[in-house]
Amino acid sequence: MSTPLRTLMCPYCGKLFPPTRSRQTYCSPYCARRRRPLMARFFSYVKKTPACWIWIGGINKRGYGNFGIDRRTKSAHRVSWRIAHGNIKHGLNVCHHCDNKRCVRPSHLFLGTNLDNSKDLVSKQKHPHGESHPRAKLNERDILNIRNSFSGKHGQLSCLGRQYGVSANQIRLIVLRHQWKHVP
Repeated sequence: MSTPLRTLMCPYCGKLFPPTRSRQTYCSPYCARRRRPLMARFFSYVKKTPACWIWIGGINKRGYGNFGIDRRTKSAHRVSWRIAHGNIKHGLNVCHHCDNKRCVRPSHLFLGTNLDNSKDLVSKQKHPHGESHPRAKLNERDILNIRNSFSGKHGQLSCLGRQYGVSANQIRLIVLRHQWKHVP
């Protein structure tokens, strides 16, 4: 008469499995390597300050934190949102109120579309504009000179465009203050 097989529950993934050796606790080597619970692993990479919770783990090229979960690399701020609030609907971004890319504090995060994220960026003037834009051909002094020298004469837009190396339409948009709005 044989002894009945016992089954154990893996403490990492919750899967039921028959142990193949005595003192086996996890269902697979993968779960054994990741024996620490998700939250314990996540918060071991977080430095809590009075303002932001700073991610001290790995970061990507764009400066956002990286965290390995389910055999994939995820953005740390998105994982923080999932821990605090649950799943993120498809097509939504996790945005920062504090504008700190390494912050993972849930109260500093909000969900938004690409448009919401862009509007937030523009309202805080964090987007590249004016001389800081990588393709800018003009500087603030040029803009002031263009606006001061424009008298409204026929052909002057083209002349100024050639002088500054931009199109006549660009000069028109500058004079009408549709572009370079931040320059008085």
